[in-house]
Amino acid sequence: MHDTKKKELERLIQWIDADTQLISAPWYYALMIFPLATMGSLVYYIVSENESAFSLFSKLFVVNLIIAFSFSRKITAQLSVSTSVTKILQNYSNQLKLIEKENFQSGLLQQYQQQLGKNGLTASRLIGQLASLFNYLETVVNLVVSLLLNGLFFFMYIFCTAWVSGKNSMHTI
Repeated sequence: MHDTKKKELERLIQWIDADTQLISAPWYYALMIFPLATMGSLVYYIVSENESAFSLFSKLFVVNLIIAFSFSRKITAQLSVSTSVTKILQNYSNQLKLIEKENFQSGLLQQYQQQLGKNGLTASRLIGQLASLFNYLETVVNLVVSLLLNGLFFFMYIFCTAWVSGKNSMHTI
């Protein structure tokens, strides 16, 4: 195995084995109130042209930025491995697709092939989805996109939560 690929694989294994701490479900749903209120106040301002709605929108936008950036240290630590992990996961997904489509003669290989799918979902598809989440996280690095999306939707946090949930499901494959 090439040294670069070996290092990328080691980084992936370290990332999988790292302890992840998510916030509790009540806090998660409580944090969703802010983006909804922000978007609601923006829509209300557009419809009514009420200055107090715009004032509320701007204040909520700033609150959303503060909350989103309070998670930035955790997210930055996860993003440090995202590029190499995305490549590795995409390669695994493609290799698994080939294995899933192959017609094996051996009963043992057919049995292993069947284990790659569960409840209508294939391993290649799940790993491909995880690679896509890594790819989405890389857009967070763009400062302009980050400021806009974090203020409105907690973009970083939502995708990081989905990303970590996908990471935890890798143990079940």
